[in-house]
Amino acid sequence: MQVDFTSEDLVYIESELDEYDILYIRAEREYQNNKNRVKDEFLLSLQYRRNRIRAIVAAQLQEDRVSQELLAASESGENIQGNLNDNWHRSIFGPGKQLSFPRETGV
Repeated sequence: MQVDFTSEDLVYIESELDEYDILYIRAEREYQNNKNRVKDEFLLSLQYRRNRIRAIVAAQLQEDRVSQELLAASESGENIQGNLNDNWHRSIFGPGKQLSFPRETGV
C-alpha cells in the first residue's frame, strides 16, 4: 500500500513521534521503578510501533527527495534515465561500488 504524505502530514507525524518517545521513556521508568514491572511485551510493542513509524517517515522523505531531484533534472534537461539508474544502483549496492557486466562479443 502506497501512502503519500504532504509536508503538513510529516510535521504532524514527527510531533506524534515525540509523543511516542515520551510514552516510551515513561514506560521505561515505570519498568525500572515498579516492583510489579511492566511487561516486556508492552515496551517491545511500543518500541516496534515507534520504529515502524520512523521507517515510514524516512522512506517518504527519501521518496520526496528523489522526486525533487528528478523534477529538477527534467527542468534542467539532464539525463533522467541515467540519474534513475545511478540512484537505483546506489540504493542497492551502496555508494562507490561498481557493477560490471562482461562485454558482448560479436558473432
